[in-house]
Amino acid sequence: MPRGVILVDYTNQGRRTIKDSPDRAEAAKAEAAKLGVQVKDIFYTPGGPHDRAIIVEAEGLEPINKFRSRIQSLGNVLLCTGTYSALSIPYSIWTRKSERG
Repeated sequence: MPRGVILVDYTNQGRRTIKDSPDRAEAAKAEAAKLGVQVKDIFYTPGGPHDRAIIVEAEGLEPINKFRSRIQSLGNVLLCTGTYSALSIPYSIWTRKSERG
């Protein structure tokens, strides 16, 4: 199942209501589940280039893109362009070995 990383920045509205962020994260997980997306983890990244990183997994990109649209439409976050593929180290090593034959 494909995994992705969604990078998130708070909007002014999201910053004003930062105390509600844990509740919004739980609501986002529930919304993702309705769309067939598993939220594997949510990382808060203070001091980093983005405010949050969400690790997701789904059967394809379509459910992930629907999830992205839904959470961004609420106005609390701005999602960075694209969803980045995320491969575990063992997976990427195995794939490279199998490509070599």
